[in-house]
Amino acid sequence: MDDKRNPFEIFKHFPQLDEKFLRDLAGMDWDNSSGAFKNMGRSNWPPVDIVETFNEIIVTVDIPGLKRGDDVTVQVRGNELTLAGEKVTDTGNLPNIKVHGQERQHGKFSRTVSLPAPVDGKYARAAYRQGVLEIKITKLSDGQAETLKVNFYD
Repeated sequence: MDDKRNPFEIFKHFPQLDEKFLRDLAGMDWDNSSGAFKNMGRSNWPPVDIVETFNEIIVTVDIPGLKRGDDVTVQVRGNELTLAGEKVTDTGNLPNIKVHGQERQHGKFSRTVSLPAPVDGKYARAAYRQGVLEIKITKLSDGQAETLKVNFYD
């Protein structure tokens, strides 16, 4: 039997081992490495889908649990989109609890993604509905930063 298995096949099961993580690991200060792997699973959090149409870039982000527009900041500069905010755990306000498992992401987040084309943040809009943030940005050549107001819908 000719077994031509790919030795790197196992890495597809570790989505957090992306290029950014490996660059961070290579440039890490090993003398002060406490907590170096703390955010390993958050390197691609929140998850982002990026779609390009003829006129715009559409970015869809899963961030369930946000309550207000100031829970997330969306900034557009050139061909980069930066998301930052904090998702508070639902159990944080309950008295006398014992957590038996907690797999859902929570806490502060900041993520910058490169967009496939330069965009004009002046014509961008963001809406948050049922745990999904959708950002639509018109494709243009403009390098000025824009901070978007997120419209929340119940």
